Amino acid sequence: MKGVVWKYLANPDDQELRDEMGKSGCRVLNPDPDFWGNKFPVWSICGPRVRATLDEGDVLFFTPTLSRSRRAQVPDYLCTGYLVVNEILPDSDSLLSDPRFTDRYKDNYRKDLNKHLKGDPATTRAQRPKRIVLGDRRQSVWFGRRGHPLEVAAKEAGLRKFQIRSRRVRTLDEDESKRLRAAVS
Repeated sequence: MKGVVWKYLANPDDQELRDEMGKSGCRVLNPDPDFWGNKFPVWSICGPRVRATLDEGDVLFFTPTLSRSRRAQVPDYLCTGYLVVNEILPDSDSLLSDPRFTDRYKDNYRKDLNKHLKGDPATTRAQRPKRIVLGDRRQSVWFGRRGHPLEVAAKEAGLRKFQIRSRRVRTLDEDESKRLRAAVS
């Protein structure tokens, strides 16, 4: 088990700080991650390279990018939620044929995916529709604006080398992930 921090483009006007954009100029229909559209959280389009590294039991910590945190007037790097990986679907065809997903989610996913694929470089285009992450609904939680700043939580958890301000936050090991998860909860 490992932990990963993902910085996303939160909608600063949304009370729950849901994802607003998949990439510049590409408005998404399903927030990603989506904790609301199905009976379980899903991370399906953003971060294909990170999704490729995940396994069952891994924990994804979500935080708005610094600019979005400031526009939303919330503490920098607020932990808006975490998702504990329960299952990984191999590809978009698996998602689209899975009866656990709502028809609305599937329709929006198809549209969002196609928008992203049009502008993707070849390597990202090949990865984006793969490894759809389904979260454990009992262990995953979305805090929105009620979250705990990750820098503060990392200090409380005794994580000395946690550098949230880096472009890419290093992967946390199992013990670090558990301690950070406890600190943000």
